Amino acid sequence: MKKKIVSFATILTSLFILTACSSLQVSIDNNPSINATTFPTFAIVHGGSSLNDPADNRIRSAITGVLESKGYKVASASKASFIVIYDYGQREQSGVTPVYTPAMGMYGPMYGPMGMYAPFGGYQTLVPYSYTEGQFAIRMINPKTKKAFWTADAKNELVNKKTSAEKTKYVDGLITQILKKYPVRK
Repeated sequence: MKKKIVSFATILTSLFILTACSSLQVSIDNNPSINATTFPTFAIVHGGSSLNDPADNRIRSAITGVLESKGYKVASASKASFIVIYDYGQREQSGVTPVYTPAMGMYGPMYGPMGMYAPFGGYQTLVPYSYTEGQFAIRMINPKTKKAFWTADAKNELVNKKTSAEKTKYVDGLITQILKKYPVRK
């Protein structure tokens, strides 16, 4: 598969959006032997290049807001009890979807048993589609052991957001959904 090189800001500018035909898919994993609420402070680190642009600031602000609302406090990386590492990217997806066209009878389309068209004629066409899938990952790392104790991976179809306010609102919603199951410390 051919990879495209896309700027950091471009990826976030077109960050995942919930659309009618797709939804955000979040996969959570954690180490059940570690109680995340015993780590009171955090620091945030971007897993890729450390560009200081509006997109990076939106993500950091959203993660900070969600974790603070759950009772955690921001600290410097050297003093934090856990480190939040985030990263994101994109890839092209494609496939085919079947479209059924029923045979036409005197009074309109003819449907067969169980919704199938074949017994009365008609045909199926395979229609190709493609889209860009955005992928986002958040890892909570114990700085002493250098091991992740909680992870979240999300993916969704990318759609461009036009204004700064729309981008901020979307990133806030995205991070809220991704961190929804992270334990509350209060």
